Amino acid sequence: MIKCKNREKCGICGKQHHTALHDDSRLQESVSKQEVSTTKMTSGCVNGECASTRMTILPVTVTSAGNPCITTYAFMDDGCGGVFMSPELCKKLNLKTKNTKLTLKTLSDETTCDTKMVLDELQVGDLKAQSFVDLPTVYVKEMPVTGNDIPKQTELEKWSHLRDIKFPDLTQEPSRHCVPRPMEVKTGKMGEPFGIKSTIGWKIHGLVSEETREHLAAHFCTAVETSNQRLEELFRSYIHKDFDEIGDEIKPSVEDKKFLQKMKDTIHQEPDGHYTTALPFRDAAAVMPNNRSQAEAYASNLRKRLAKDSNLCEQYTQFMEDLEVGGYSEKIPDDEPERGDGRCWYIPHHGVFNVNKPGKIRVVYNCPAMYKGTSLNAQLFQGPDLTNGLTGVLMRWRKEPVAVQADIEKMFYQVRVAEGDRDMLRYLWWSGGDLNSKLQSYRMKVHVFGAVSSPSCVNYVMKHIANCESTKPKASNTILNAFYVDDMLDSFATEEGAIHASECIQETLAEGAFTLPSGTATEGE
Repeated sequence: MIKCKNREKCGICGKQHHTALHDDSRLQESVSKQEVSTTKMTSGCVNGECASTRMTILPVTVTSAGNPCITTYAFMDDGCGGVFMSPELCKKLNLKTKNTKLTLKTLSDETTCDTKMVLDELQVGDLKAQSFVDLPTVYVKEMPVTGNDIPKQTELEKWSHLRDIKFPDLTQEPSRHCVPRPMEVKTGKMGEPFGIKSTIGWKIHGLVSEETREHLAAHFCTAVETSNQRLEELFRSYIHKDFDEIGDEIKPSVEDKKFLQKMKDTIHQEPDGHYTTALPFRDAAAVMPNNRSQAEAYASNLRKRLAKDSNLCEQYTQFMEDLEVGGYSEKIPDDEPERGDGRCWYIPHHGVFNVNKPGKIRVVYNCPAMYKGTSLNAQLFQGPDLTNGLTGVLMRWRKEPVAVQADIEKMFYQVRVAEGDRDMLRYLWWSGGDLNSKLQSYRMKVHVFGAVSSPSCVNYVMKHIANCESTKPKASNTILNAFYVDDMLDSFATEEGAIHASECIQETLAEGAFTLPSGTATEGE
């Protein structure tokens, strides 16, 4: 074993570790041998005798994947940045958890306690289980809220504007939740209690009972992720991304699940082999403003640039013509009427040069461009990161003595966009590159560079091909693990094996209209 000769010390505590790895909690108390993370919470309570004010607690339904619904009470704390549930409710739902630490900071003290973090996805909804909202990270902890804090139906009936609100009496202790969007408000006179209806039910504010208490609870809570927990999550993510066979399975987010479902529902293969998917819109019925005037303004500036640089104009024109000739875009007929249904969007574009490929231009579409508060990218799901980790690809590339490298030709342009979505990919250009002619409307037929969803859409299709039953195991393994975007980096034990596998991979990709030219091979010593 080689000892590290670096004697760099922490700039905070002076101990022998990098300053970025400093953790104050290690100086205050010894850390248990069991690996845990630390999360800071801030809360407070003011003592003093006061009237007994009911908390904003309402009856709800809680559920998780694969488990039945359970009715309970939820404490809707407007000042709470964390989400908590009681240990009893966690046990009834049979949830998976992991150990963590909570640093609870009050107005006068700060303590650290052991607790658990829920790993399952939870939803909370109304008592009829008809409307649910997704919960963020949930912590398991006993809370200083009891059945005496719950509003009672008899107290609501004392107020004329609240009498029609039905408040069932449940037997569960309350759990804590963040605040959903209000749908209706019932107010009385100044100083009287009021009710707010959300997607999961009614919550009552300012309801005072005839009882008195020895203290007034002023609840507020903020969850702060500390460097210790963040560092562990980043490390686990790094290991899992580069080496899929190591580490815990990373569950997709709610948005990623919607993206994947959209791809699953819309992917299909056309007779010529090309795959088609829909654009993954957040809202399938979203209405976009007519931004043609914005595209015309961008085109005006582009015309000035092209007019000043004949070489740039020639390359730009050639690129745009190649799009139409290659079947990647199409000119919109002059007699086709403008769409007025809000399902049309013009994308500005500009040219970029790669320093590693001098003299070769690539036209990029400015999908983040905002117009009247929205953009194309704002309307699209980005999707999960399906790209293999570069470190893992490079290390596997060096595993065997014969290394092979190749890249797919125009990878993004081989996956088409569903016809019904293509008008959201319109752009303006001068036919034949004649800057003195009238601007013409075109639309892309494929996923474009610049759209936030394009990498995930194309990678999804690649993995779909790899997972087809007809795909041979070796080709499937290479497509799943040896590609970094459009570059294939694989290694083999012999030259014969490399040639045979490469031909198999080429044939498999060709069935999906992807062209993988013969690559270069290098044999190590």
